[in-house]
Amino acid sequence: MAHPPGHRGLDDRLQLLERRVDELTRRSSGHGVPIGSDTVQTARTSLDFADVPQYFHTLQLHVSANMTGTGTRMMLLRVNGMTRNYHSQGLRVAGTSTLASRLDDIGHIELGVLGPRNYDPSSLLTATIGGYATDTYTLVHSQCSYFVGPGDWRLWFGSGTYWGSMSPVTSVSLLAADGAQFGVGTTARLYGLR
Repeated sequence: MAHPPGHRGLDDRLQLLERRVDELTRRSSGHGVPIGSDTVQTARTSLDFADVPQYFHTLQLHVSANMTGTGTRMMLLRVNGMTRNYHSQGLRVAGTSTLASRLDDIGHIELGVLGPRNYDPSSLLTATIGGYATDTYTLVHSQCSYFVGPGDWRLWFGSGTYWGSMSPVTSVSLLAADGAQFGVGTTARLYGLR
């Protein structure tokens, strides 16, 4: 078929784009399509992902973290910069004891715990974000393992939601609570799952 001037290049670019999407889909089977990655070069209080595409079913966040201070601090999630209407529930496991918590109408979802800086990484977190492309709610599930000190590691299981009138999630922010900062080398990766 004869193409008007300039159209053949467009067809070639579309075919190249289709091959790239197919390649990413095949490569991501079960692991997700990479959306973005953020590695801390200088200590800071947040890790941010903007322009989140809307064509996935679910998002998944993988974090390998340490913090600059001592003790432990929470890792928090915000979407679209919203600072209210979140509900969060968590279960902290230390040895044979557990501690449950529930927080309603707060400014974030508690995702996991940052451990002290002398371990790298001190925390490993996976969070799954469902319903992110809807306009009524976002449901989150997280699990985190973290070090407190020699022979003392703990688990955090979290669940949360943002409920209310909102736009689909286009930005995701991971925050360090209570004045803590993510230490150098902390890495967060955001994936899209079909």
